[in-house]
Amino acid sequence: MQPALRSDQIKGEALLVNWIATSLRPFSIVEDSGFRHFVDFLSNLNKQFSIPGRKKVREQLESYGELVRMKMQNKIDNDINYFSATTDIWSSRTMAITLHALSKDFQMINLTIEIDPLQGRHTGAMICTKMSNAFERWNLEKKKLVLMLRDNASNAIRACEDWGIESFGCIGHSLHLIVGPLFVQKNHGSNDNNVEVLDDVVDYDNDEVIELLDTFTNENYKQNVTYLNKIVSNFRQIAKFIRKSTIAKEKLEKLQKANGINQSLTVDLDVRTRWNSTFFYVGKVYKT
Repeated sequence: MQPALRSDQIKGEALLVNWIATSLRPFSIVEDSGFRHFVDFLSNLNKQFSIPGRKKVREQLESYGELVRMKMQNKIDNDINYFSATTDIWSSRTMAITLHALSKDFQMINLTIEIDPLQGRHTGAMICTKMSNAFERWNLEKKKLVLMLRDNASNAIRACEDWGIESFGCIGHSLHLIVGPLFVQKNHGSNDNNVEVLDDVVDYDNDEVIELLDTFTNENYKQNVTYLNKIVSNFRQIAKFIRKSTIAKEKLEKLQKANGINQSLTVDLDVRTRWNSTFFYVGKVYKT
């Protein structure tokens, strides 16, 4: 097709910007492949397209979801024999299960079969029942499950043991349990509000990790950990102060403009349940 007239291009861009602004859409929506395919379709239609109402869109989404489920079931029945699985419980009280397998032509298959909200206490028995019901819904045989990758929480371990399946703890989560406490100043009864409490930053089920760290006797090791604690604590306090103080934000923006940075850059704060975010966030800045 021929390019749009300049006047039409300007009008179209104005409508797009107005929609983004009034509907609070992200700027990056213009780079979304689905959005661009939809616009391309309308551009080549040469006829008026009637936008469906929300009720119709909802019905079509439900039909689309059922179609996707049928395709996934077909792939499970025809392309997957033996498989492994990953399960995790998010902080939003939601449990997810993902299948991992190789097709006959050695192509990786990853299918998220469940994202299910959890009600009540997250006991091992309840998690075991959830996993068992999910396998039944997708016609999956437990005996064909090679390994279940899980977190290191006691309820997840108990669920796999009760169900009689092979399981293994996530290495990333294991690293977090070991490395996470090193980034936090331990509170030994101090009334100093600047001292961070371990439970505010690190998620773990018991005190075994802390007891393990307390058994180390190497003084150089303890000095290095203490030094690291102070670095991380200082960076967190600076970041929290800038994020909460409007005066600090304005001063930061002035410093950015003085150094030729035209856009406003925010101050990142590491994620308490991801030690590698602390490593990247503090390590990169401190090295600089």
